[in-house]
Amino acid sequence: MTLISRVKHKYAGAFAAALVVMSAGVGSKASAAVAGEMSEPARRLVEQCVGATDLRRYDDLVRKGDELARLGRADGSEAEELTGVSFSLRGKVNRRDTSDMSPTVIRLESRFPELFSAGEYGAAGYVAKALSLYYHFMGPDYSQASAYAFKALDCYRRAGHDEGEIEALSALASIYFSKSEASGFNYALESYRKSKKTGRELSVYVPASNMANYMFNQGKLGEALEYLSEAAAIARDSHM
Repeated sequence: MTLISRVKHKYAGAFAAALVVMSAGVGSKASAAVAGEMSEPARRLVEQCVGATDLRRYDDLVRKGDELARLGRADGSEAEELTGVSFSLRGKVNRRDTSDMSPTVIRLESRFPELFSAGEYGAAGYVAKALSLYYHFMGPDYSQASAYAFKALDCYRRAGHDEGEIEALSALASIYFSKSEASGFNYALESYRKSKKTGRELSVYVPASNMANYMFNQGKLGEALEYLSEAAAIARDSHM
């Protein structure tokens, strides 16, 4: 076995593990910024959902998402409610929940156009990202996953939230990687470069994992290991 073959064999598991987590979603200051349009209790819950997403605490994400949805219903705010429903769905998908998620998916799909038309780009972005994640991992249906990731990207850009844009770009990179399409590298690189400008390590974790996978597939093992090491250091330092 050649040296390169030995390296590939040794690290294949690590790259596969990185792929599992890289599309889980980037918790972001963008989420907190969008939440500024909500009531104060709802804003705090969004921040808690973001924190749970950052640290891959998916049981907490489902619980806080459900709490936000209940608060939205009580307040008569569909945007708040659907934001909570979206966070909860993301938690369930990431922990590979075996419950029937189809009623939630159908509802989110039916409400997305109205949220978008009403200019509720923050809530619409959450909805689109949750649907993209669902179709990526619970189907998979890569066509639907990429379509909703593009919609999320559009919503975040309209809302002017850079870290939401990073999240959507990272989702596209992950979906294209799953489809074995090399063109996804462009999304991976763009999200990585943008994440490095934020000065926020947790924003870099997913994009760095994406870059590690693409570099590995290109046979650039040295660069791949650098990106993987960067992601691993962030996970270690943040106690993921």
